Amino acid sequence: MAARDSSSTGPARRVPRGTLWALPKTVAGWWAVGLGVGAVLWVIAGQRIQDAVNPRACPDNVLCTGGREYVFLAPELGVPASVAGLIALIRLRERSILVFLTVVPAVLFTVFWLLFAAGELLFPH
Repeated sequence: MAARDSSSTGPARRVPRGTLWALPKTVAGWWAVGLGVGAVLWVIAGQRIQDAVNPRACPDNVLCTGGREYVFLAPELGVPASVAGLIALIRLRERSILVFLTVVPAVLFTVFWLLFAAGELLFPH
């Protein structure tokens, strides 16, 4: 009798391995991609709409945001995107390029906002 190949023992024992170029396979990976893309689109769309509606909002007032409140809502999408992406990458072992491309900017964005908030609390104006 010929020796059986260990990889042909059946589909129940074979674990499909994700490739880097595949779509996300976990729910957390899809959440990370969706929230990351949503944060970017939120900022771009908000800026375009604000510039079209009122291009010269509060030009002389330094404390005025110029109607750009949408920028302050972007961390509310960026922080969950980075958390979901890190969970997908570390705990669930997601290996999709979309998750990597979402998590790296989301984590940098989150770290920036956390350091910015900490600086404002420690050294107020």
